[in-house]
Amino acid sequence: MEDRHLSLPHCFRRSIWPLRDRRTIWAVLALLTLISGLYLWQASEIAAIRHHIQELEEEREYWQRRNVELRREITQLISVAALTERAKALGFADPEAQIYIQLEEVPPLEALGR
Repeated sequence: MEDRHLSLPHCFRRSIWPLRDRRTIWAVLALLTLISGLYLWQASEIAAIRHHIQELEEEREYWQRRNVELRREITQLISVAALTERAKALGFADPEAQIYIQLEEVPPLEALGR
């Protein structure tokens, strides 16, 4: 019979690629898989960082708008007319006459030994 042609050693001897070439191909495939995995990881990290940067820029714009609003509110509250109106609402009145109080001269602190 032709049993000799189907034996296991015969199959390895007749393979298309020798064992050494198969190892090289597997090594190359493993390397390509590793490189493509690293590329995908890097791309996803870059996308996540871009998204985070965009969120931070939107937050910065919000706080800049809020600062402008608060400055506008402060200028309205500090105006002389607004302060006078608030003082009158709290029960304060304009003084009718100016009163000056004369104080005795106080010696400087060095002279008192302090």
